[in-house]
Amino acid sequence: MTYREGVKGLYHSRNLALARLLMKKGLSVFVCDELFSGREIEDLGLKYSDAKDADLIFNCFTLG
Repeated sequence: MTYREGVKGLYHSRNLALARLLMKKGLSVFVCDELFSGREIEDLGLKYSDAKDADLIFNCFTLG
């Protein structure tokens, strides 16, 4: 979810925007980020899941 790898910040996070867009479209989206606890993710209005429990994983780091 973070904007830059290793930095706990969501400013300009395309990953967060993508998760919210997919949820708005009715998809069941679960998020994990090693820099955020499950509670912090849920406080953002998202669903948390540990990556090891996922059927499909998108690693969406953007470079730039």
